[in-house]
Amino acid sequence: MNSKKTSLTYDPSMFFNSGAAKKESKYVIDCASKQDEGPIHCVAIAGDKFKWESTVILVSDNVNSTRSRSCGSNRPPVITHHTATVVALQGTSLILPCVATGKPRPYITWETSDGNVIANHLFNPRFKVLGTGDLLIDALEWEDMNEYTCVAKSHLGEDRVSTFVYPAQ
Repeated sequence: MNSKKTSLTYDPSMFFNSGAAKKESKYVIDCASKQDEGPIHCVAIAGDKFKWESTVILVSDNVNSTRSRSCGSNRPPVITHHTATVVALQGTSLILPCVATGKPRPYITWETSDGNVIANHLFNPRFKVLGTGDLLIDALEWEDMNEYTCVAKSHLGEDRVSTFVYPAQ
């Protein structure tokens, strides 16, 4: 078993400050090997409450031999952090995270449920796709209730996740 310790910190305050949200994440191990096997723990902390879940990572010999041939080469996009559902107060600013990995680095765009691409200030001046790939919605309005889809794309493929936004009073 590998004794290396990996700590991933995901600070929700960086993304959301007025309401409630359901966040989803994936833990991606590129070029996994037998050395990556062992227990992995996920700890969620909210105020004075916490939840702890554990699982064990196992790497099969078939995966290991296939991966070793392609390790370090190009990989299709995978979205690793996003918010599935957000209830936020009208009038507040909201950032919807979309963090993706891949090689080459994927290009991130956002779409509405009817397929409209959110291009900065062409779609709506209150909406902005940040350099990180996150979507900023300034001064949230009732009319902003929608499902927003983050698309991470490269020549190797694409990954999509959706966030439902509910503006509360």
